[in-house]
Amino acid sequence: MERPKLRGLTTERADRARRHGTLVLADGAVLLHVPGSTDTLAELSAPEVANGRTAHHTGGLAKRSLCFSPLEPSLLAAASDDGGVHLWSIRGERPQHYALARRHAGPVAGVSFSTASAPLLFSCGADGQVLMWDRRAGEGAPEVQRALLPSRLSCMAMRDDGVTMAVGAT
Repeated sequence: MERPKLRGLTTERADRARRHGTLVLADGAVLLHVPGSTDTLAELSAPEVANGRTAHHTGGLAKRSLCFSPLEPSLLAAASDDGGVHLWSIRGERPQHYALARRHAGPVAGVSFSTASAPLLFSCGADGQVLMWDRRAGEGAPEVQRALLPSRLSCMAMRDDGVTMAVGAT
């Protein structure tokens, strides 16, 4: 698939092995590509439910942060302005989308996978919350732990030790 004209690139990430890369455009579209190539493998979409009907959309909501799992390189997470966290399994021909329940009361600013336990994912948001999700609970998984900090959070990262997390605030 030929890459469409880039409409305001906001974020770019690659997995640790640099087999897959992602681009986030200003309109919220997430493109999967091979780093160093001009070809787009897929435009990742997320289902949107309205009036009982499900439609897939690629843009519309800004994705603030992307993260590939260090333990499952075919798993990608994205933070969204709608308070949700989106996951895609990019293994195989067609990427599969999984949505976690919207638990943030505002934009999600950062996502980071655990470097010690594959099923754990963390998110932080403008609402001051840091959430730890256990993906073993399935789609819409409830958070396992919640911490509330006294300011808007803007980013996060996990250290390779799997224990230390850094969270930025504005």
